Amino acid sequence: MKDLARPIAVMVADDDPNLLHILSSILTKLGYEVDSVENGRLAIEACQSSHYDRVITDGEMPEVDGIEVTHAIRQMNRYAEVPIIGISGS
Repeated sequence: MKDLARPIAVMVADDDPNLLHILSSILTKLGYEVDSVENGRLAIEACQSSHYDRVITDGEMPEVDGIEVTHAIRQMNRYAEVPIIGISGS
């Protein structure tokens, strides 16, 4: 059973620092616990070392794009049911 007193943990990955800041700020103000990273490789590493209840990833990032990030995260058993939300700035 999930601990309802615990804030929902969200990882946000986007290579645009302005958008990353805006998304992180909004989610934090809404009460989410937010970690943010600036590329797909770091997103995968973050998901390997921490657990998130939601993942938000930009579709086009350097090193590893959002599609590859989603595939890599889905390979991790604990992320089988976690919503992964793709975003695009264009």
